[in-house]
Amino acid sequence: AIILRTVAERVFTPERVETMLKELQARLKAAKSDHHEELKKLARELEEIKQGTDRLYEAVENGILPINESLTERVHKHQARRQEIFIEMARLRGQKEMSLSKLGKNDIAAFFKALKERFQDKASNFEKEYLKLLVDEIRIVKEEVHLSGSLAALAGALCSGPELGSLPGVP
Repeated sequence: AIILRTVAERVFTPERVETMLKELQARLKAAKSDHHEELKKLARELEEIKQGTDRLYEAVENGILPINESLTERVHKHQARRQEIFIEMARLRGQKEMSLSKLGKNDIAAFFKALKERFQDKASNFEKEYLKLLVDEIRIVKEEVHLSGSLAALAGALCSGPELGSLPGVP
């Protein structure tokens, strides 16, 4: 209860969040060129996997390779790597498209007003779930409590609905 109250009163303030979002925007801007290069690299790897898989299928169709356990295992590895690449590409595109600049002070204030209200609603587990989403570590040192968390998770929650009369569920 102390942690939840403290987070609601001291951390989830529009001024503090605005500062955190500016820091996140700077990080995202710096990472954009890295993301572009990484996406190109992943696209090349995806094309290489496709060509390799096509060659394997052609070899089977032409009778050069028999269908055996080794071939099946190799095709499964190709498919698994393709899925990993698609997931990584989606993650990079999501970070690239995260637009925090559209959020104004009123949006941030509305979000945190709604968030504070929901944190005080003891009937739901909302506050604990959001705390798990936004706070990675709670460390108590003598008389002080230190919280650390993800700026990206906070930005994602904020971007999910700036017109927040009712907050969305935790992703």
